Amino acid sequence: MTPSRVLHLASGDLWAGAEVQIYHLLRALHARPDIQVSAVLLNSGELAKRLREAGVAVTVIDEKTASPLELLRGIRRQIRLTQAQIVHTHRFKENILGSIAARLSGRTLSVRTVHGRSEHSRGKTLRHAIARLLDSATLHLQVGMVGVSRELCEYLRAQSPRDEVFFVPNGIDSSALARAAAEPCRYQKPPRWTVALVGRVVPVKRADLFLETAALLSRRQPDRYRFVVIGDGPLLPRMRELADQLGIAPHVDFLGFQGNSLAILRQMDCLALTSDHEGLPMVVLEALALGVPIVAHAVGGLPEVLEGIAGQRLVTDHTPEGYARAIAELAESTGAPPPARQGLLPPHFEISRTAQAYATLYRDLLARSGHRA
Repeated sequence: MTPSRVLHLASGDLWAGAEVQIYHLLRALHARPDIQVSAVLLNSGELAKRLREAGVAVTVIDEKTASPLELLRGIRRQIRLTQAQIVHTHRFKENILGSIAARLSGRTLSVRTVHGRSEHSRGKTLRHAIARLLDSATLHLQVGMVGVSRELCEYLRAQSPRDEVFFVPNGIDSSALARAAAEPCRYQKPPRWTVALVGRVVPVKRADLFLETAALLSRRQPDRYRFVVIGDGPLLPRMRELADQLGIAPHVDFLGFQGNSLAILRQMDCLALTSDHEGLPMVVLEALALGVPIVAHAVGGLPEVLEGIAGQRLVTDHTPEGYARAIAELAESTGAPPPARQGLLPPHFEISRTAQAYATLYRDLLARSGHRA
């Protein structure tokens, strides 16, 4: 069988949930004989570094120095060089550039993965309105979109009923994850019941809600808990100030970006997710693979993943009191200490299954459009 030639287009400026998923996916696709995969990134960073280490062909077209027209030309050039049959895009800017470049390249198809609800979908400013218009216009240049959770797929179908929506859940390589988590780590968990927030410190993740929850728990049991924030982002300075204002700064470790957050996560007694909304967070799959108990807002794909798995708690009361109650209940329940925990990741979230689903989708899209396999 002739391999399907697929070019992925992503920003690569961060190392967050979407980038982690792109890394796992491209690494798994690269190992398959039926897929010839390459990537164009708009920034040089952790994603580019890790993909290259995995043997994936990566081209960086720096968006900080290239104009939109130069970006478009560069992407078209890579489509020609790789003879890509499909351009697979991730996130807003890449969706626009990739769909136009694919259309200008002739018979090249374009598909997008939606990793979560975009912020511009709810904004009311002129900028948000223009973003929605561009997003809708370029969506019609693509042959479909992939949602990473069933809830997100339902949302996408309601927003764009004429366009095809495919469900492919995120996946991880649990064996590689276990090896990374076992690596030496400078941070050592203190002798308290420790709760972590992991991710970009941006509005949707609600680090403020996490810290207000921490304040409640610290007031009720001053010597019981410790809190850890792993991640960087524009709101980090403000969150440090909020911790001071709430009087909990001595009880919170702000660790910033960590190249191997897994070695820290495996030490935690609990992972908390206080987001307003989510797609299918990679950190949840990582925590399940490591056996770390989870307290999470019951939104997006989180109920799909966590319901029915012992020891996990979904919160419908999206307030500090709601999260404090769930965390306190979990802390009082008996459970194995971190070194003795067993992985709880359901097998359908293994990256091999995700890669197989995408390989099948690529093959079906090409066959439907008249491309020969």
